[in-house]
Amino acid sequence: MTKDNPKKLTNVERRRLYYKRLYGLDKPESSGDLKTDIKRYINEADEEKKKSSKVTLKPVDVDGITKSRIQYEKIMGDFDHD
Repeated sequence: MTKDNPKKLTNVERRRLYYKRLYGLDKPESSGDLKTDIKRYINEADEEKKKSSKVTLKPVDVDGITKSRIQYEKIMGDFDHD
């Protein structure tokens, strides 16, 4: 960009500004290097994925399910499935 008239940009300068805005290189948290920024974004996403994958499941009540199945069979009667 020229200091005399900031509105007069060359095509190269205009293209650089466009891609800086497009890829977020104009943001304060950006290092200004796309390759470095993408590596950092990938690492951050991986860390968030690791944090969210640690889900604790409730234990399954197998005895209760077996007891319910036996009661169901008694109610329905003993019949062949053939």
